[in-house]
Amino acid sequence: MFLDDGRWSAFSQLAAQLRHAGVRTIRLSTDTRAGSGFLSLLLYDAHRMLPDPSDGRPLRQLLAAECPVDLQFVETLAPMVHECLDLLPPAVAEQVQRRLAVMDKFEASRLFLAAGIRTPSLASLAEVSTEEIALRFGYPVVVKARLGCGGSEVTIARDLEALATVTHRLADEPERYFYQRFVDGEKFNYAAVVSADGIEQEFIYRVTRSTQPGGMATEVETIDDPGLLAFGRRVLDAAGCTGFIDLDVIRDAPGQDWLIDFNARAFGGAANFLSAGVDTSQGYLKAIGLHTASPARTAPPAGVLIKVFPTCLEEVARSGRISGTISAFLRVSWPYLRWLGFRYWLSEALMTIYLVGRSSRVGLRLRRDSPRTTTGR
Repeated sequence: MFLDDGRWSAFSQLAAQLRHAGVRTIRLSTDTRAGSGFLSLLLYDAHRMLPDPSDGRPLRQLLAAECPVDLQFVETLAPMVHECLDLLPPAVAEQVQRRLAVMDKFEASRLFLAAGIRTPSLASLAEVSTEEIALRFGYPVVVKARLGCGGSEVTIARDLEALATVTHRLADEPERYFYQRFVDGEKFNYAAVVSADGIEQEFIYRVTRSTQPGGMATEVETIDDPGLLAFGRRVLDAAGCTGFIDLDVIRDAPGQDWLIDFNARAFGGAANFLSAGVDTSQGYLKAIGLHTASPARTAPPAGVLIKVFPTCLEEVARSGRISGTISAFLRVSWPYLRWLGFRYWLSEALMTIYLVGRSSRVGLRLRRDSPRTTTGR
């Protein structure tokens, strides 16, 4: 079962892979956009709406009628999943509970700090004033939601005015947010697929392009880095989670690695490692007990540049340039027609058309609303 608050590329790709492997998949989503249900049925065997993220009744009803082997869910829906643990098979509930324990970013950071993992200092918005945190951390200061994902609800305040503004905006629910010391450096990732037998597959890579500073990666490069490999394995040991794991790591100027985020779910780019010869669904199927064989490939070679599809198309799609977007889509998407099937490829084609159309309408509206000036002699 997949639970999301919008269309997640990692979930769509994994669902396509699981469907090809004969695994029944169900999507529950708060996504109410037109066509969302149709796109879901291209990829999933069933689709259910979650009208209210705070109301877990639709999930409870579905769990009562099903016997899930795993739940893949975004952090924002973690409270709903927690309320439904009693309806999961015991072995599944145990693993989901481990992931829930590290989805609250504030509590996860405290857990890793206690385990001796290098993690930036933090403090709750509800307990510390802006002036005090500025003196303690210096600038910039990172302000984060405890339950956030995909780079949402993360602000980097570079002076007292910006820090006061964001703190004031969040003043109604300060317990949902926290301050984190900013670490300047280069962005890396360690990712793995873990089963009860241990690490099935692992990946170390650097982000070479992204939608914006701190945004979603659009291109990554696999690397050979024993230090990052050892750091990632230490974090895995401290967390004790199985399934998909992805760590956001910053390496500072002295060369020290800092754990910034721990993501215990299918991560963006997981299926894109097919272009480097690694099928992460093989490790995942073993992790959830549906395969007994080890994956054919456990790690990609170093030095491979990987376009993160479909994120790499978002910038050109949002520009509203139809011909440029179609050209880019056809150029990048063809391998996925072979790897993930026609239904997946069609769903991404339709979503790209939707993004281009929406961007074109927004651009036209802005041009119509913009003030016109005239010149005369």
